Amino acid sequence: MTISRKNGALTFGLVTIIMIINIVYRIMRGEELGFMEILLPAVFIVYFLSYITWGNKDEKNGIYQDEELGQKIKEKSSKISYYTLVFIIFLVVFADRIINGTFNVLLLIILGVAMIILPTVEFFVARKYK
Repeated sequence: MTISRKNGALTFGLVTIIMIINIVYRIMRGEELGFMEILLPAVFIVYFLSYITWGNKDEKNGIYQDEELGQKIKEKSSKISYYTLVFIIFLVVFADRIINGTFNVLLLIILGVAMIILPTVEFFVARKYK
């Protein structure tokens, strides 16, 4: 039995909103946030967006991930996400430089790895087809 697209989106959307309200409440009270308080809303947002984006074969609605159009959407959105993430890391590195007056070595390493990961993966995928 699979959960319907509408019910899945509603469930994950409500849980996400409740978690975000709880986080805002805890911040207003001056409480410290833990790892799970930051990670879980992100996970639920991923599931929510998945339910509202992709169709359900049982319900025969929407675009399916394994169709050609679904594959093109995933490919294009992956590349856009990659460049957006690299840009955000770049901004964080320079914001950290402005705030602290020095570059954070760990952030610089993450930026370097982020910049080379796409060409590296493309290289290995291209070799697979040669």
